[in-house]
Amino acid sequence: MAEADALFAFFSFDSALSQRASHGHLRTNPACRAALIRLCAAPETRGAVLSARRVETLQRRLRLHRLAYVGVHGADVSAYGLRMVTEPDLELAEKAIQKLRRACSRLPQLQLEGITLEDRTWSLVLQLRNALPSAQVAAAEEFGKLVAAEGLQLRRGPDCLEALPEGAGAWKAVLGLLAGMRGALPVYVGAGEADEEAFAILNRRSGITVHVGAPP
Repeated sequence: MAEADALFAFFSFDSALSQRASHGHLRTNPACRAALIRLCAAPETRGAVLSARRVETLQRRLRLHRLAYVGVHGADVSAYGLRMVTEPDLELAEKAIQKLRRACSRLPQLQLEGITLEDRTWSLVLQLRNALPSAQVAAAEEFGKLVAAEGLQLRRGPDCLEALPEGAGAWKAVLGLLAGMRGALPVYVGAGEADEEAFAILNRRSGITVHVGAPP
């Protein structure tokens, strides 16, 4: 890294910058935020935070203006400077997600205790963490059927399932941001299905990838 002319660092908010509190919600690690402040102030260096959550949530948690933010698997992007990010058709995505939500509201398996739906405008998340195992299985099966019927893609996350538009992918946003800083060495820190896709792309481009936690 010391020999690189420039550096572009990418961090998964959920796996690299936050911790799950006892009540189940994520909280930002103060030490990580302090490190991001130093990173953003360094010359020839940029940083980006990626998450399945919406950009406004990330900005509210981190409160750093010089960062690029990539939310909802690349459907929601906020960045300064030159970039070449191709987002999915957000209008179509929003309509498909709302149609899926209406379909979910009619199924008793998705109304069981502990099962909740989180609408992120361009994605719909089925939260399973607080449900009984039998309810989790039933809800996941029915949700998967509805997602397939709407032509959306299904992703698995920690104790959840997520429906997103076809063509959404954080790795596409990563490449688009890198195009705005040609010659920069990409460094990606994260874990999970979406991050593994970005790892594969950047490893082919001589980037540095860091997996957080247990091996996949």
